[in-house]
Amino acid sequence: QINGIILIFAMTLSSITELISIALFAPFISIILGDREVQNGKIFDLIYKYLDNKSLILLVIAVFILSLLIRVSTLIWQNKFAARISNEIIYKAYDVVLNQDYPTYIKESKSRLIAIIHTYGNYLLSEIIVPILYLFESIIFIVLVSIFLLLYNWKIFLTIVTLLFIIYLFFFRRANKILKSSSLKQ
Repeated sequence: QINGIILIFAMTLSSITELISIALFAPFISIILGDREVQNGKIFDLIYKYLDNKSLILLVIAVFILSLLIRVSTLIWQNKFAARISNEIIYKAYDVVLNQDYPTYIKESKSRLIAIIHTYGNYLLSEIIVPILYLFESIIFIVLVSIFLLLYNWKIFLTIVTLLFIIYLFFFRRANKILKSSSLKQ
């Protein structure tokens, strides 16, 4: 249980550093290219009080590398956590099969049950647990992006949400039509 809480914290930290890296990308390119139009903001004025261009470039690169290291370590941790959960579920399934009462034990084929547990245990890991962890991390990232975008400019946030809703609605209706026509053909 504590590993799950630490994993959620790691996924949140990974999402935050990824968001910072994305936010720093345009200013980083403008600094390298020397584009003064982008650099005339309040944030750049505050940064230039303490850092010159070379120090700022090194700081941005350090943030990128830190974000990369946190992301890789989070992915490794997610995979280990998923494998641990899968192993625990498979262990419990084996335990149930092997510790049945004797009359039930002699009626069923153990090799078939163990093969089923082994096969579906691998599917459990690759098809259920890992995608759920990736989905959960993506939800954390989307929530953080939404919060920061809402705080930055609520009009842009509403525009993006409306645009995404229209796109989603279009694809939903299109998929629904395709499924209905396919089911009628079947």
